[in-house]
Amino acid sequence: MPKGQSSCVSDSPSSKKYSKYSKLSFFRAHGVSGRTRSPTASGSYTYTVTATGCASQTASVTGTITVNPDATVALSSAANTANQTVCMNHAIQTITYTVGATGTGATVTGLPPNVNYSGSTNITISGTPNVSGVYVYTVTATGSCGPATSTGTITVYPLENPAFTYPNVTNCKFGTTAASITGLAGGTFSATPAGIVWLSTATGNIDLANSAVGTYTIKYVTPGTTPGGCKDSTTFSITITTAPNAAFHYASALYCQS
Repeated sequence: MPKGQSSCVSDSPSSKKYSKYSKLSFFRAHGVSGRTRSPTASGSYTYTVTATGCASQTASVTGTITVNPDATVALSSAANTANQTVCMNHAIQTITYTVGATGTGATVTGLPPNVNYSGSTNITISGTPNVSGVYVYTVTATGSCGPATSTGTITVYPLENPAFTYPNVTNCKFGTTAASITGLAGGTFSATPAGIVWLSTATGNIDLANSAVGTYTIKYVTPGTTPGGCKDSTTFSITITTAPNAAFHYASALYCQS
């Protein structure tokens, strides 16, 4: 082995052949029993090789091995940010990692669509996932020595379906009209501006006869009962108009048959 060399924790130092009688004090002290092994701790180590022969004669040689640490990567944002559960189209909490030791950069794989990372030794993960699913991501730090990895999970739940409709866009001011919920039922209806008289804000049924004439934006919000509780909403526009006047009369109430 050369008298002075630099190595990484995960590497094997260069080999040099010694007499079978040599006392390899450095290697034995650090768990290395053969000619080449991988050191398990970083640091600077001075070793001595002592050869013994006849008449108690000895000879020795010393050298230094500097063991550099592998790259490191550690979560630097709050502990609960590494593993998150979010609704689709909602931004995740920003996640940050710090690369250290001999690490000079990092890559991140496995992120949800529309979630990205930036930075080299200070990694920032952010974005708004737009596809549901379970995503296990891996941060890999690299450098002059061995790599290091850290993983996390982002679970993205789909939004509930708020689809609904009414049979008519324009309605006369009499009778009632009922909403048809084609998405997830159990939510709540509302209207703007004021003037709608509801038979039920759960079903969306409207009392047209007692509602004010006007154009309304009807909004439906889902109940949030699916896994993840990801509510969504949509709107539908209706108009209530004055009912036509069907009154009529004749010029006279009495007429001769001829």
